Amino acid sequence: MAVMVHLRIYSIDFLCCIILATSIISLAEDHLDGSHHPSMRLDKNMGGDEHVQIIKEEELIKLIDGVLQDDDKNNDGYIDYAEFANHNAFARLRRDS
Repeated sequence: MAVMVHLRIYSIDFLCCIILATSIISLAEDHLDGSHHPSMRLDKNMGGDEHVQIIKEEELIKLIDGVLQDDDKNNDGYIDYAEFANHNAFARLRRDS
């Protein structure tokens, strides 16, 4: 009798593991296939029917270079907090006047 109870418990645990594994595999396959709801967005302000334009790498490099040229005052390749705060204060003054 005790052996049957143990076998039943093991079979229930095994069945739960099988169900969990197939669920995980199914979710992974859906993710890899890219089959997701087309209107789902991470940004809550974007609707499902909006077209998102992907910026090209060359344009992104030009944009970053322009920002660094304007705001990186010590030419170290980084914008530290002082440079960032200085740019924001200048932009605020320009906007308010």
